[in-house]
Amino acid sequence: MPGAREPQRAEGQKWEEALQEAMVREVGATLAGIRPEPVVLQGFGLDIAVFMERGGLTTVRFLELKAYSGQRPRSVQVCKGERYQQRLIACTPQQLAMQDRLIRWIVWDTTRQDGEARYAFVTSADIRHAWRGTVRGDKEHNINIDKLTGWIDWPTLLVELRAFLLD
Repeated sequence: MPGAREPQRAEGQKWEEALQEAMVREVGATLAGIRPEPVVLQGFGLDIAVFMERGGLTTVRFLELKAYSGQRPRSVQVCKGERYQQRLIACTPQQLAMQDRLIRWIVWDTTRQDGEARYAFVTSADIRHAWRGTVRGDKEHNINIDKLTGWIDWPTLLVELRAFLLD
């Protein structure tokens, strides 16, 4: 996608907010020109929900965004107030597989430089594999970023995002 740029964090802005702004911008660019116009919602259970009509059917895709800033040793926090994430991850392997067509998690390692492979575009099953400890809905959890594989750069992330949204 020509002209697409990596997330830039403004002074005082949270890392995940910067990632969400960039992803909403890129989702909009990916879907530009599609009719009827897709609906892109933020904070709809997961960070971004996209509803589209294709071939007379409505499809939906969800994105959950996480940013690793080095604040916790090799971990991304999943707040206990966001229990829907724990419920997604606590599913059986068969239920996790059902989520694959609908949900992607984007993890941004902000400790790596622009242009480096610092994005993970992964499934709920991948997140479950990287989960620290037992998945329980009543406590704070962390994702161990060292267990995530297939880190990609920004242009590759946008290609993967486009394929996911338009599949």
